[in-house]
Amino acid sequence: MSREVKDGVSIKLEGTVRTAANWFELMLGGGVYDLLIANAETRSLDIEPLTLLHLRRLNPKAFDMLNQYAKHGKTSIFPCPYSHPILPLLIERSQFDSQVNVYWAVQIVFTLLGRPKDGRVFLWLTECAYSREAARMVCEVVRRILPESKVFLLLDEFQGQDIDPCQPHKLSIPGAEVFVVFRSRWLSDAYAFCPDADWVINSIRSRVAQGCPPLLGAMIDAETYGGAYGYEKIGFFRKIREGVEGKVYSEGSCFPVRFEPVDRGAWVADDLPRTSVFDGTSWSDYTRDQLLHPGFPGATGIIAQDVGSLCRWTGLTGGHGKRPKETYFMVFEWTDPCSRGRYMRVLNSLWKVAFNILRDEVTCLVRDAVIDMLSEIGIPEPAENLLLDYWQVILDGDAWGRYIERMGINDDDEQGNIARLLLEAYRMANQESVMSDPTYWENFDTEVTWTSLSLIAGSLIYIAKASKAIGQRSWLTRCTNLYSSLLLDFDNHFRTLWKVYEHPMEQLYQILSERAKSRGLDLAEELARVPMTTDGAVAIARKAYQLAFGQTGVPVYKQDVNPFLILWKMAEKRDLGEEAPLFLERSVIFEWEKSIRSAVSEKSIPVRVGLLHAGYFPVEEVSSRHEACVDTGTEIIGGEAHAY
Repeated sequence: MSREVKDGVSIKLEGTVRTAANWFELMLGGGVYDLLIANAETRSLDIEPLTLLHLRRLNPKAFDMLNQYAKHGKTSIFPCPYSHPILPLLIERSQFDSQVNVYWAVQIVFTLLGRPKDGRVFLWLTECAYSREAARMVCEVVRRILPESKVFLLLDEFQGQDIDPCQPHKLSIPGAEVFVVFRSRWLSDAYAFCPDADWVINSIRSRVAQGCPPLLGAMIDAETYGGAYGYEKIGFFRKIREGVEGKVYSEGSCFPVRFEPVDRGAWVADDLPRTSVFDGTSWSDYTRDQLLHPGFPGATGIIAQDVGSLCRWTGLTGGHGKRPKETYFMVFEWTDPCSRGRYMRVLNSLWKVAFNILRDEVTCLVRDAVIDMLSEIGIPEPAENLLLDYWQVILDGDAWGRYIERMGINDDDEQGNIARLLLEAYRMANQESVMSDPTYWENFDTEVTWTSLSLIAGSLIYIAKASKAIGQRSWLTRCTNLYSSLLLDFDNHFRTLWKVYEHPMEQLYQILSERAKSRGLDLAEELARVPMTTDGAVAIARKAYQLAFGQTGVPVYKQDVNPFLILWKMAEKRDLGEEAPLFLERSVIFEWEKSIRSAVSEKSIPVRVGLLHAGYFPVEEVSSRHEACVDTGTEIIGGEAHAY
């Protein structure tokens, strides 16, 4: 994967090749997308603009079929934010970046598939992540493009108060007219993720007979198609449709069951009921059901005192009352990309906090540098307008010439090349790296994290090249320092981050103790019996972790076993008041260090990405640190993208 810029400037985004190939193969003729689209009738789909663009380029036949379905009312295609960011989080960091993200998304989808003739615009908020500010911003952006539009947001029924998911509602937001359509969580998730078609059919019949909404198309919306990336799902969907289509009979009565795209029909009325919506997200976020606690039978989940809004993406719990925000621990099954062995992992979420800080620092610098330097090179058009309209170039590379005519410059001169470097830097860092996926996963060591970090590295290189070309020493120095500190010296830069947040170490130990005891190991007795040595602590920790978190045939990953947790409790048992806090501190550092390591390297993942791209940096003190010997690749293992 690479991005070409005039005059031979090219940034190779390492660490994405194999997974990208797998993903592209899904879109090619004969791939899963052909089957998905062939079965898209009567369904409502959200499709990221970038996916739509790739589909048009890689599989035009499938793209045309999808377009025809939409034009003839057989399916509905809704925009979602351009690069799948969690909008409530993005808007907190940058009102402007969030506006650009939605603006690009809506313009690209409208251009590819046409504007809605009835003025109703339906938009899927990523992971149903809602805030009043985000809803108001989406409405303003859409109405800037389509002034007379009615904006409908697609959310989850659990987020509304006293709502009927069979019909839209009007949101109570001062200064904005926003509507919302609620997906039925139960039906949507069963349809997308349940492997038993007969069970789903019987459950739908039962619910419809009980008077639940019979509009299946309206209830099966948005992310549900994400569970369909497998050939076996096509027949599954068809069987369900055929099994409930027409009428459902119950106790002598019949109930009509219709599959209908959510925006079709006369059920969108003017006198809609009003409702309010809870801030946050209720889709694929951590819930109280996933909390691990003593006696909890589940194998996976999180270890925390509570789960706050959007904690999956922030890495922090709610921090209710006066208690400071905490990180949490994740317990999950993981496949080693090298040995292919399956393991249970126990990992702290602090890496998510560090990743977000890193990304936010870079996007802030890039945004300010782009706006400043576009003015400095003499482009009269306001930089904000240029960035908003850059979607035209993303949609069609041949539009670059027409686009820069507005700037009053020639594509062949140095000014045009510098402008392209700056605009591409903004696209990479502030739009395409700002995706939800990296912090969605439990593990830092995934392809999406590599991709996002590679985009961040590439954007800083572009800014450095542009600032060097125009002799802007201030931006060049700041860019060089940021690349070095955040990527190459990541471990140093963030070495004290663990001190800033609380960590539920006591809770981790309690779960370890309770679970181990239920399986025959009394930790309290072991701590008192075994001499307080490192070897003794390691032996106890390995046994306790395996009993507490290991599963049949799935052992705990050895590197995740924290011996300092045991040494801390040993010191407390022996009333070693000075040593106990030191071991507690060391146990937290141990958790932090293991959370940022690659499965195949002692170097942390940001450092590996920084070294891979350093050779492109136009400053000797950075480029000299380039290490071509850092091996990397990505691969799909068990349906997940792993980096190594």
